[in-house]
Amino acid sequence: MTEKGPGIDVVLPCLNEAAALPRVLAGLPDTFRPIVVDNRSTDGSAAITRALGATVVFDPLTGFGWAAHAGLKSRHKSPTSDSPGPAGSTGTTPGRKTMRPR
Repeated sequence: MTEKGPGIDVVLPCLNEAAALPRVLAGLPDTFRPIVVDNRSTDGSAAITRALGATVVFDPLTGFGWAAHAGLKSRHKSPTSDSPGPAGSTGTTPGRKTMRPR
């Protein structure tokens, strides 16, 4: 994964998703910029995410809502996105189907 230009910031709340993250991140369209919010993972999810070139945000409050909030807040530091949106990091929804323009 390489640094991506303007596009869509996708917030991926994450708690021990090391096995799924490589597939999830690889499946995202090139216009998506993943922000993986680590909720105290113990399986190396953050290190894997960083190694794949995605942004990692740490949030000590576990739960999808807290993580989504932390990820959305983090993008204010670099607001180059057309629009942000939360998604899942489990791999149950293919990245290209996560958010489709209408």
